[in-house]
Amino acid sequence: MTRVLVVDQSSFFRKALVHVLQSSPDIHVVGEANKASCILDLVEKQRPDVMTLDVDFSDGEAFTVLGKLHATSPKLPVIVLSTLNQNQKHELFEFMASGMVDFVDKSKFNLMDFDRLSRELIERIYKWNKSLEQSSLRGDLSPRTKVWRKMMTQSGPLPHLDWSQYDLCIIGASTGGPTALHFIFEHIKADFPLPLLLVQHIPSGFSRTFSDRLNRAGSLCVKEAKNGTRLAPGTALLIPSGMHAHVTPSLGVILFTEKLGKFHVPSVDVVMQSAAASLGKRVLGVLLTGMGSDGADGMVSILQAGGMTLAESEESCLIYGMPRAAHIKGGVRHMLSLPDIAKLFRK
Repeated sequence: MTRVLVVDQSSFFRKALVHVLQSSPDIHVVGEANKASCILDLVEKQRPDVMTLDVDFSDGEAFTVLGKLHATSPKLPVIVLSTLNQNQKHELFEFMASGMVDFVDKSKFNLMDFDRLSRELIERIYKWNKSLEQSSLRGDLSPRTKVWRKMMTQSGPLPHLDWSQYDLCIIGASTGGPTALHFIFEHIKADFPLPLLLVQHIPSGFSRTFSDRLNRAGSLCVKEAKNGTRLAPGTALLIPSGMHAHVTPSLGVILFTEKLGKFHVPSVDVVMQSAAASLGKRVLGVLLTGMGSDGADGMVSILQAGGMTLAESEESCLIYGMPRAAHIKGGVRHMLSLPDIAKLFRK
């Protein structure tokens, strides 16, 4: 049974949401509130597994409470169910980068779409609960970054990779991915010889903010991909949220919106399978932290085509879900900690 705390300033929407969630046999609403100031006390008393949040972000109180909640309950998933302007999305992204904040844009739905919105919310709650049960959740990423940096100074055997054997490197990530990717891009060298294609599960409206953040992290140029953009060394392209991508034999990126039955758009599987079909053995696939199994089939496809695959090991993952699924399916050639992956990229 998943214990959910519902916080929404609209009495009508809050009661409707509680009713819908309670109708699900595996969800129990343990509390509800209409303002951010009640959250900390309710979390301490009710100990929810997941919290949904929609209050007035314009006054800044919700961000303040999120900060305190992140410090006191870093393992509590918070699903922000709201309508935010671009500046508010930029502020929220800093919490999303921790890996424990998700976002559903209510502006995509109208009152007639309440059932669809409810289904999406319930599906996300189930995914969070299932992944946290099956995965090893490592907690707050802030101290973890310090641990990663310390691990960078430790020597250890690394696989030998001949970059000249590959035409493209694809990196896939989900929960915890923004911080993990930021760490890699802090260390990657400016003359890294391969084009990089990044597939990060991220809500609509946040991929531009994330690509800008990565671009400032280090010396490599990072941009949000556009339809028809050609991949080239010295540049990393981030697939926009809400878009799938195919890779052509000439290293072009084709973006499209057809969902293909995938929960995550973009999907790591879709990109990796496309690249393996187009480029064969000249693909290097990397799979980082994340809940679920997206990327597992893609990593298998890369290996079957003769390419190379690396996955983040359990010791450094926030959630050891996607790498674990790829390992079980036989799609991982080398399992490495995030600091070791960063070492490879700076060689």
